[in-house]
Amino acid sequence: MTTRQLKTLAKLWQSRLQLTHWAIKVSFKSAKEMGDKVGGVQYMPEHATAYIEILKTRDRKEKDDTIEEDIIHELLHLVISGHRSKQEKYDELFERGINAIATALVKGYK
Repeated sequence: MTTRQLKTLAKLWQSRLQLTHWAIKVSFKSAKEMGDKVGGVQYMPEHATAYIEILKTRDRKEKDDTIEEDIIHELLHLVISGHRSKQEKYDELFERGINAIATALVKGYK
């Protein structure tokens, strides 16, 4: 997947998830930069701004298969940002729930 395709997918899902009022930047990062993560988001709900990082295609085990789900996963953090304390520490159960929703959305739109 190219950077252009990544940005196009992010814009599509930003619209579908009703986040068009957010200023969102998305980019690919290397495995060295991402560590053991395939995606990440830093956001400021009070300013409706976010920066999403997605693991580069060449560094993935599953290539393009999960990039769309990873984008949706990170955007879902913005959708529900007001329902949790500001960027709490990692919660595995919460993350699994977001993963399940992201997978269902991708399947529902195909």
